[in-house]
Amino acid sequence: ALSLADNENSRDEMLWFLFDTTRDISVDAAIDMIPKVLTEMSDPEYFTDAFEEIITTLVQQREWDRILKLYTQTAGLTAPYIEARLAYICGAALREGFLDTAAARVAFSGPDDGEAFARIFFGYSMIEDAGRYYEIVASQALNILPVSLSIVDPPDIAGAEAGDIEQLVSSYLAYGLVERAYETAYQAKDEIRDHVFVNLASDLYDSGDVINSIRIMSVLQDRFSFYTTRENLELIFPRGFRNEIEAAAEKNNIPPYLLFALVRTESAFTADIRSSAGAVGLTQLMPATAAEMAGRMRIDLPPLNDPAANVDIGAYYLRYLIDRYNRVSHAVFAYNAGPGRMNSWRERYLGLPQDLLLEAVPFTETRYYGRRVLAYASIYGYLYYGLQPGAIVHRFFTEEPEGTDTE
Repeated sequence: ALSLADNENSRDEMLWFLFDTTRDISVDAAIDMIPKVLTEMSDPEYFTDAFEEIITTLVQQREWDRILKLYTQTAGLTAPYIEARLAYICGAALREGFLDTAAARVAFSGPDDGEAFARIFFGYSMIEDAGRYYEIVASQALNILPVSLSIVDPPDIAGAEAGDIEQLVSSYLAYGLVERAYETAYQAKDEIRDHVFVNLASDLYDSGDVINSIRIMSVLQDRFSFYTTRENLELIFPRGFRNEIEAAAEKNNIPPYLLFALVRTESAFTADIRSSAGAVGLTQLMPATAAEMAGRMRIDLPPLNDPAANVDIGAYYLRYLIDRYNRVSHAVFAYNAGPGRMNSWRERYLGLPQDLLLEAVPFTETRYYGRRVLAYASIYGYLYYGLQPGAIVHRFFTEEPEGTDTE
């Protein structure tokens, strides 16, 4: 049947169907066929969603040997994110003694000590282009600073002349036409040099258009020429509505870096945003949840598109969840998926360490949400509050609620 495929897309679809059918019959058989399937795929990332589901199921079932087998079958063949996820899980399983060291040494050479062997897998998980989360949590295990947070000096940009589009964008900025500058630059982004993007992003942020400032910096961040200067990182992770967020964090005994991370994840600092589900404002509060929290706060429910009111209720709700679960990671999962689901997961995955519980969460959205909030909190804490990312990872997954200290 594969020989009859008339184009790469049809071939990929046939390979996907073959793999998916095999997976329904036997996970082991599907894992065994992965090297052949991936080497014949025109786009190996086509299988990312399938691997996500398989990995999550194997963690839920605590099938650590199968996870190791999946890693050995896919390393170097699939999306960097999947490879990083599998390597990290193998490292965590070795660290906890869930994965037999002798079994791991069959596939990879390493020391007899499980914790020392785990460090090798954590190193394997720090893959370029795999996303910040696994780099940050692995760096905590290895007690090193993530490479993506190694701040460098800005490059020398002297010598090159501006092109016509760049001159137009710069002219718009000079006359305060920031929105026109953004539209022009975004449509012709391949013709815009890095420093012009940075200037545009800075002007967008100063004008209050934080979300488009972040979008411009996201384009820049995907370039090989991107430098992790402090200015660049601060534009990617800005402190929009700083006064409101820091006041709400202090009032509710929440570290400000955690609240900034939540708002960055939920709304990208867009006060009047409304989701398709009806969530409103900076902290994306559902009206019913906001009304319940307002009642607990003994205040009338304010307009949820008011930045100060929204972030105050959102911070109160996060504090309520932290106190309820006595664990920040559980509070963040519950903020996204709801307390009822979090209660179920706590019971179902009892005994898993918290970083592996995140991998077992059955909702893809909540897994990604938890990873983003933790990664962003680590970055905000490092950039603005003098905290090492590893310290924030530790606090995120510990049983003790976090406070407002910035030691």
